[in-house]
Amino acid sequence: MVSAQVGKLIKKSAFVCIESTVAPGTTENIVKPILEKESGFTAGKDFYLVFSYERVMIGRLLHNIQNYPRIVGGITPECAKKGVSLYKNIVNTDVIATTCLTAEVSKTVENAYRDVNIAFANEIALMCESLGVDKYGKYPVESKVIVSSREVNDYMPVHMAGFVIDSLKKVRVNPGDAKITILGYAFLEDSDDTRNTPAEPLIRELKKQGISEIVIHDPFVREEELPEVQRDIYKSLEGSDCACIVTKHSVYKELNLGRVKQLMKTPIIVDGRNIFNYSKTKNASISLIKLGDSAEAFFNEQPCSYS
Repeated sequence: MVSAQVGKLIKKSAFVCIESTVAPGTTENIVKPILEKESGFTAGKDFYLVFSYERVMIGRLLHNIQNYPRIVGGITPECAKKGVSLYKNIVNTDVIATTCLTAEVSKTVENAYRDVNIAFANEIALMCESLGVDKYGKYPVESKVIVSSREVNDYMPVHMAGFVIDSLKKVRVNPGDAKITILGYAFLEDSDDTRNTPAEPLIRELKKQGISEIVIHDPFVREEELPEVQRDIYKSLEGSDCACIVTKHSVYKELNLGRVKQLMKTPIIVDGRNIFNYSKTKNASISLIKLGDSAEAFFNEQPCSYS
């Protein structure tokens, strides 16, 4: 195995980088133990270990290497910084430091994104063919990508409600006694259009989970459509145990987090629109849970870019 061969040859302060596509967790759980066993060294202490996937294409090899952003995942922050300093000599654009796992997931998602888009195009082609076939219908097509996509999208408000309930339980707040503030009811940011709003199924799921007091704030949705909507954002946050950001209205980006902390009974924000970063809410002593993040970031905030 290549890892074992490398492990037998590396010396102290060596820099080891994996660029091939691997399953998430491979660098930490497979490569690292082999390198350490064969070398007798400790990754992150005696040698640098990173994962930084290649983004190459036949006929555009050098162009892609030099001009595509590079993600460098390190076993430790110091490993990531070392990788950034190396790749900045090659790459003419952003080089982003993060964890090995995040970098591995990024590559997996990039590949899957391409596959999903190709599958969608192929499924549409098959459906178009089926609409034009003869009366015997030789090419029956069952939509998979489209149906699955809708199922995932419809599940996200339920998932967000789970974040709220779990967060309350962690701070020993009984969901039945909690007040939840919904920030944004419109489907689109800075608009009053509520068609297909995820706020509706989110509220329904929260009630199903035992939440009885729910306050809705939205600066744009008309009162004729939603009589209970509140206009005063800070009043809607008074005594709240959790604020859920559902719509990316501009007004939420300008919130005074210090005042938010003073007004809320339990300062928890569940951010479904990636409005806040961990460093800002941490400075205000507010707990932040972001949809799509498994934990607070590796560098105590979001992965950072080095120039």
